[in-house]
Amino acid sequence: IRYELALNSQLVEITQTSPMEITVLVTAEDGVAMNVYLIKFEILLSDNTMLNNLFVNGVSIANFSSTQYEYTYMLFSGAAIPEVTFEKAEEVQIVDITYGFINEPTIIFVEAEDGTLGKYIINFMATDRNPGDVPSFDDVAWTALGDGYFQASSLRSNVQVLIFQADGTRVMTEKVGLVDPNSDIRLPHDGGTIIYLPNNRQIYVYVFVYNNKVIASGKFIR
Repeated sequence: IRYELALNSQLVEITQTSPMEITVLVTAEDGVAMNVYLIKFEILLSDNTMLNNLFVNGVSIANFSSTQYEYTYMLFSGAAIPEVTFEKAEEVQIVDITYGFINEPTIIFVEAEDGTLGKYIINFMATDRNPGDVPSFDDVAWTALGDGYFQASSLRSNVQVLIFQADGTRVMTEKVGLVDPNSDIRLPHDGGTIIYLPNNRQIYVYVFVYNNKVIASGKFIR
């Protein structure tokens, strides 16, 4: 606390009477006249009800934004409501989740430090896409991720990917992971199957197969 005297003869005594209160006692030159200034501190409580992130089964929900409060998440028919988790913007926030059923909202309530209440909504909807259907060319994808890593993806179940050298030697056979209905299989995502190949500077051929029938194929160099 700093101050400026009205008269050089004044005496000033500063006392912290509590953690949030300071008194400034000013005594006049005669030692009798006194005046007290009281300074009170107030810590403003946060009204922040926004989250840093929302996760469905541990994966950040697509296109999450702190200021977007409602999302739609597709599930395969018969699937259970997945686990929803979150990342707080402030540790003092209180977050509570009320799960709904398929085609009903799941609500994430966020209470700020000052009691302000906000909410996010995730609508879990059943997709009409059947993963058991016979896959077509458009239902599989091969994506280069860089540094020798590739992602094989499928919208249908029971698909395999075979990797061949240019001379026809098979070097790998992998089951292709099923992609959830919210992902674009043409872009990197959290599903599918990750494949690594060392840099041998040769041509490889990938072949997607279902029930011993070729669905799609292509060439790449690694």
